[in-house]
Amino acid sequence: MSKYSYIATYMKSSAISDALICSFHPSGKRNLIISKGSIIEIFSLQDETIEHVDEIEVFSYIRSLCKIKMPNGLDSIIALTHSHMLFQIHYQDSLLKKFQTSISKTNNHRDCLYIMRINTQNTLICINDYYADFRVFKVKNGKVAEKDGFVFHNEGLKVIDMEFIHNSNLIAALTLCDTTVSCFLHIYDIRVQDQDGILISSFNINEKPGCIIQSPGENLMIFLEQSYRLIDLTNMSMITYEQYYGNIIGKCEIDSTRYLLSNSLGNIYLVIFGPIIEIKLLGNTSPANTIVHLDSSLFFFGSNSNTSRIIEILQEPIDNSNIKEVQVFKGISPVFDLNIEENSELGIINIIAGSGMGLSGGICKITKAVPVVVETQIDILNINGVWSLNVNSQYDTHIIISILECTRVFMIEDCSIYKCEVPGLVINCKTILMKKFEGFILQVTCDNMHLFDENWQKLDVGFGEQEGINIILACFFENTVGVVTKTDTLICFDVGKGKFVKEFEKVFNTEISCVGGYKDLIALTFWEENTVQIIKKNGTLVFQDSLGFTATGKSLKFIQLGRDMLLAIGLRDGHLLHYNMENFKKSSLHIGCQAINLEEIHYQKHTLLLASCDKAIFLYSDKNKLAHSCLDFSNITSACIFNTQSYPDSMILITPKTFSIISFEDLQKYSNTFIKKQLTILKINQSSRQTYVIARDISGKNYLKSYDDIFNEEQSLIFSEDEMLNCMTIIGKKLYLGSFIINEIKEEKNGIIRIYNIQQDYKLEICNELKLEGPVKCIKQVFDDLVIAVRSEILYFKMDENRLQNVDVIKKLSTIVSMDVYNEYIGICCENYYLFILNAHRNKLIQLYSYNSLDYAYAVKFLSEKLILVSDLNCNLILFEISGPVISPVSGFNMEKTVPSVLKVFKVSQEIYGGERNGVICAAGYGDISIIISIENDEYLILMALQKVMKKELLAEGLSENLHKPIRRKNVLEIDEFVNGDLVERFLNMNHDKQTVIAGKISDDLQRSVNDEGLRNLLYSLHKIH
Repeated sequence: MSKYSYIATYMKSSAISDALICSFHPSGKRNLIISKGSIIEIFSLQDETIEHVDEIEVFSYIRSLCKIKMPNGLDSIIALTHSHMLFQIHYQDSLLKKFQTSISKTNNHRDCLYIMRINTQNTLICINDYYADFRVFKVKNGKVAEKDGFVFHNEGLKVIDMEFIHNSNLIAALTLCDTTVSCFLHIYDIRVQDQDGILISSFNINEKPGCIIQSPGENLMIFLEQSYRLIDLTNMSMITYEQYYGNIIGKCEIDSTRYLLSNSLGNIYLVIFGPIIEIKLLGNTSPANTIVHLDSSLFFFGSNSNTSRIIEILQEPIDNSNIKEVQVFKGISPVFDLNIEENSELGIINIIAGSGMGLSGGICKITKAVPVVVETQIDILNINGVWSLNVNSQYDTHIIISILECTRVFMIEDCSIYKCEVPGLVINCKTILMKKFEGFILQVTCDNMHLFDENWQKLDVGFGEQEGINIILACFFENTVGVVTKTDTLICFDVGKGKFVKEFEKVFNTEISCVGGYKDLIALTFWEENTVQIIKKNGTLVFQDSLGFTATGKSLKFIQLGRDMLLAIGLRDGHLLHYNMENFKKSSLHIGCQAINLEEIHYQKHTLLLASCDKAIFLYSDKNKLAHSCLDFSNITSACIFNTQSYPDSMILITPKTFSIISFEDLQKYSNTFIKKQLTILKINQSSRQTYVIARDISGKNYLKSYDDIFNEEQSLIFSEDEMLNCMTIIGKKLYLGSFIINEIKEEKNGIIRIYNIQQDYKLEICNELKLEGPVKCIKQVFDDLVIAVRSEILYFKMDENRLQNVDVIKKLSTIVSMDVYNEYIGICCENYYLFILNAHRNKLIQLYSYNSLDYAYAVKFLSEKLILVSDLNCNLILFEISGPVISPVSGFNMEKTVPSVLKVFKVSQEIYGGERNGVICAAGYGDISIIISIENDEYLILMALQKVMKKELLAEGLSENLHKPIRRKNVLEIDEFVNGDLVERFLNMNHDKQTVIAGKISDDLQRSVNDEGLRNLLYSLHKIH
């Protein structure tokens, strides 16, 4: 494996760090702003749901958000990032503007800059860097005044929460002392004229801190671990109330007398200030670290470690709960462990991950296949329809694309798309529907309908020479075309004989939002009434129903799935409704946040319904029961079936960034399925068809559980709260479990190894138990033997049936953090910053190499006999190479925001990816998964030259200087960087002229010829792996 590496995002962070409500977008609607990783997502409020509007990338992990009112009446967003940058983002004359301020860092702490508050007058912003420094910036004319900033100190204390006191420049900071369990409440007067913050009062509190909220008048309310305190700011006095509400992690001010709180167990409390303070338990949901009041009784609960939701607060309880889930946003954070299934040689990477925490925890199965990304200069952002036609051929030969107010025809050959001409086809207006049937081709445009034969000779025009026809919707069924004109009129024509023969016309009393047909039935949904009607061609009403949602219908389709004939309706808020046509029973699924498009697929005698928006699912019949699977293919704007010799049984999928062709078989492999277990899955391992996990519930009980191939629980072994299950490994038909008892006396043996036989039915049967001197950290196989990390020792065991025989031990000076094995080589990282390489040979452990300048390593993984990857608590990934008698770092990358805690190796095949490549799946706590791919020296030189040019290009656009991150550590390393795939792949989104210019700059830099086609091919080969 090469020492040069390419790193790119496999799955974006699903952890929400902050959120707020404001008037940001020029559309005029109120917006929910969410920060996930380095992305700011913008949503507009749509009655009881939200719709995705835009997203902005700032190339650095966002810690906190606030808003500032601009002179134009809109709000600007202030984003505080992990890399000491303050971004101000706003719209001016409908153009997005972005400004950045670099914040100097006075102390070198691992965690920094994560709390930001703005005063109620919108004149001061205060930032805290977790330990010591408060930074203050003035706000002038809606902008952060960078030059007017100053710093004051709070040395040695960690700030847990802080708030500006209403209508003042006083700020209250709740701090935690490093050396004791107590906390302090400090109140500072920020004196802008003196450029200082003066401590005016301090309270010593002997409890772990929680959060600060403001009660009416001159009071503060402080929630702590076992009580809450009221602070009277007029006389600086404190009253204690002994009442337990848990660890409060999320808060939201509803109005001056009410707050909503969420604790770490997901309990929701309503605080009401009146003559007495009332605190009511409303119900339980996922723990939320950020809560936003959307409107009336609706709240957004954003989580950095679980699923996020929109919650409605009910006036009257239902089943003893005053909360109702309105919308769910699934995430996979945090990921504690994952396993890669062994079928990556087929072009598929299957990941089975322990995902989420507590009641929202479970198992997530993530599968990706390999699409063919087609090179095109089409304006894919403005495509409003795509159709494929097989004219005079069994294969699709033409692609019709409607772009804005015109229509174009294309052919696809060898991963490129070419424009072509079709005489007779109407191209000067938008196409609403194209259909090939019984030797005829139907084109419905916004102003007429046209019939062609297979040679594109025009046969008939639907509305003749009439002018002023305005067709807004169309559908085709049973040789009938139905069109909606004037927004409220449905007209049906028979076209079976190559002519338009009018059959039926009906005017409705409200505007039609979508239409579809089946046999002699026509279904319609309506805008104002928000209902669905099914009528016969003669106008007779068969069925009518309220959709039951405030969002209207976007698309509908009659489809036979198994024995059920369904009417499926995709709504504009991401909900999919389906009616069983036998009894008109209605069911619903929530898919995403945007309007849903529906596409019927027939493949290998199966029928599936693809429902796509910002998320996508397949709806299908499984043993005559409706089932669905989520696809890990997002933001599909248009889709159509596509079938050629080169791309049989495939689909064209268009997103805002890509024009892709993918087979039906591979598309089904783009799944992302979450199986809720109401447990925190800490470790995960697989053997044959069985999955074994170490898990913990919210009460602290620990489990060893086994699940079958569809993740149904088959066995559960429970352990006490005092026994921590640390690790497990499966060797043949045995499972080895390592743990320790946390309350035993240190001098006694508190480590335990249990050996289980895996029986024929995959159940576990204990066959032996071994006591060890300390906590069992890791168990690994070395050929037919075992090596076990126990506190600061590596123990070498011979395996003999159900027994273990200790034959050697090596003791280190500090606790072992992580261990990995490659053949007979053992790599270990210790707390004292050492990396050791041992050899297990002939019943002996021999130390071969050591490196003593790590920054507290967290995980270690062998990539080959000579290459070892290490992650540390400074979020670095560092690749070490064994060369001769020494081991030394050769390349690395800083993940910036989160510690890579799980490293798993995989290999991809030559056939799929144009050359065998080794790789590493790298997962971190915020739910972001990255992929590291080995590249050759020549590829590395080209890509680093491209990275250099791309950085300059993006800086010219006003983007962050932090486009790629140097390795952060106490001792500077002069080593090569990994290529930042997220940065260089932006090249693929540029037009061909720009790509040619950039290729020329790379040629000048490398002093040899590099062309744009070669760059695209190289990037595509790497892009499709992740």
